[in-house]
Amino acid sequence: MRETESFVKERGFLNEILKVLPHRRPFLLVDRICERQSGLWVRGYKNLSWSDWFFDQESEKPAMPFMLAVESIAQLSAFLDEEPRGDLGFLASFKFVYFRHHAFPGDRLDLFFEAVKRKGAFLIGKGEARVGGKTVIEAEQMSIYLSTAN
Repeated sequence: MRETESFVKERGFLNEILKVLPHRRPFLLVDRICERQSGLWVRGYKNLSWSDWFFDQESEKPAMPFMLAVESIAQLSAFLDEEPRGDLGFLASFKFVYFRHHAFPGDRLDLFFEAVKRKGAFLIGKGEARVGGKTVIEAEQMSIYLSTAN
């Protein structure tokens, strides 16, 4: 069985996500890990619902704030390695982030993070969030600070 297949079957579910991420509802922004190549890239998604706290219920067309899509990708990056390293990751910086389309309640926000390099305590990568094949946000450079949890 390929690594991505076993990862989806054994670790992609919410209870496994909760073992890795310290985030809890309402700020948990990853629902499922779909596949990954250890140390290189990871894919997952977030289902957007009317009940999500960030949608303005008074708006005619409520949209997910773009910065929360960036945070979703940062949370996804925690699943890059085959085994969690015990580090806490903090989104330290991002550059060249492009906001293309909005994501709305009922959409599935498909997430992708790819590692470019590791430099000291930093993981440098790039990411993308898409809905129905359309790019919502594209981040060409994201820095994740890895702090050893004790």
